[in-house]
Amino acid sequence: MIIFRKVIIIILLSVPIILNANSTSETITVDPNGEIKSIQKAIDIAQDGDIINVMPGNYKINASTNKSLRIVGKEGKVYFEPEDKGSPVLTLVSSNNFEVEGISFSGDRSLVYCLFSNISLAKCRFNTSGTAVMMSGGTLYLNDNEFNGVKERTKKGYTYAGIALSISSAENIKLLNNSIKHMALGLSISKVDSLKCINNEFSQNVISISLITMDEVRLSKNDFIDNHIAIILSGEGNYYIANNGFIGSTKWDLSLSKENCLFCMNCSYDPFVGTLSGEGNISDTLNFCPDDSSEIISLFKYKN
Repeated sequence: MIIFRKVIIIILLSVPIILNANSTSETITVDPNGEIKSIQKAIDIAQDGDIINVMPGNYKINASTNKSLRIVGKEGKVYFEPEDKGSPVLTLVSSNNFEVEGISFSGDRSLVYCLFSNISLAKCRFNTSGTAVMMSGGTLYLNDNEFNGVKERTKKGYTYAGIALSISSAENIKLLNNSIKHMALGLSISKVDSLKCINNEFSQNVISISLITMDEVRLSKNDFIDNHIAIILSGEGNYYIANNGFIGSTKWDLSLSKENCLFCMNCSYDPFVGTLSGEGNISDTLNFCPDDSSEIISLFKYKN
């Protein structure tokens, strides 16, 4: 009799575990002509793990959440821009897992702001003279996105405005197959544990990449085309730079920031004191700062 009661108790205790294991996420549809028209309303009623499917249209939003959700739109058909131009389009705070796919973002200030969150962006498009993605803490995975800045006239001609990524004190950052174009500063990243930047294209930016005091960095198979400055390294870190292509840099392919550097007229960055390794990089100009640095020259080959 005692054994029989124990069996019943074990079975009853097991039931909730089985039910939870079979639970599935729900899909919430946002449609300008449907029942739910607001992205924020969809976020509010969603539970962790749910999918928000956004129908084609233009949406003015300033949405925020700490939930783990997936927002999906048909690429090239769904547009987000800020209703309040002084606030980000999307704000994430302590979100464990947030995914966005197929959304076009536009605005003049910060578009996506992430604080201590883990976020994935895929097949999205960003057009801004401000900052596309601003992040502190957490992790970021970018795949197949486009970042476009804004061309601005100056007294001497023109320049570009906008920052693709501004990231500090984060953990793991991974960029694959992205396009970053016409930015004042493509990547501005500091104090990150791990950065992998592979198979991306940086074209016609004032500065494509600025890295300050990193732990482990891998830059490989990227194309740098017609930038003013391709890469600036500053502070500490272990950098592996391999099999990248540099075409048409008007100032530097690669700069290791130095104190009282004659080539950059006293760098505003901290001196580079990290380690540098790699191979197979190809340049048509071999413009370096400082230009006599053996640790840079050994990584590059000249190509007409």
